[in-house]
Amino acid sequence: MAIRAPREKDILRAVRQYLDLRRVLYLRNNSGALRDASNRPVRFGQPGSADLILCHNGRFVSVEVKGPAGRLSEAQLYWAGSVRAAGGVALVVRSVEELIHELALLEGS
Repeated sequence: MAIRAPREKDILRAVRQYLDLRRVLYLRNNSGALRDASNRPVRFGQPGSADLILCHNGRFVSVEVKGPAGRLSEAQLYWAGSVRAAGGVALVVRSVEELIHELALLEGS
């Protein structure tokens, strides 16, 4: 039996569970579009914005969660660059362990 690589939604769920356990203040950020009752498109969120927005030790941290082969879109690259230009931290993680490592680096800086 082949071992399946974790899906992005499973990694995101695990990351959120970890943040909940650590009592980190965060917001699950959704963006996209859907249709209302009249079948009109309704857009929500800012295109490219990260999956999670954290306040970690007083710092603004944007976290994009990707699966093993996931790549950032142009809009996501723009978002991350804008966060960094504004003095925030933009992370891309593919596992809970990677998030733990990145947050530890922030705590040391």
